[in-house]
Amino acid sequence: MPIDMNCMNSALVKRLAAKVDIELLEGLKDKKDKLKSKLYMKKLELLFEIPENMLHRCINCNEFFTMNQRDWQLCEKGELYTDA
Repeated sequence: MPIDMNCMNSALVKRLAAKVDIELLEGLKDKKDKLKSKLYMKKLELLFEIPENMLHRCINCNEFFTMNQRDWQLCEKGELYTDA
């Protein structure tokens, strides 16, 4: 029986994405992609709501990094400087 997944509102998909593990989501078989892509999108939104996961872009090399990676990740194109 065909099921129309377009009737699910954004809040419901977000709650469902919060409960689904990423490994389970990868193993999900959705031939017509009625739900899987929506769950991936909401899962990403949930991850980026956490401030530590916010992505930043380097102005020298255009690579993406999080604030935690900023402490140890070095940019090869960046200029070295010392601060007083």
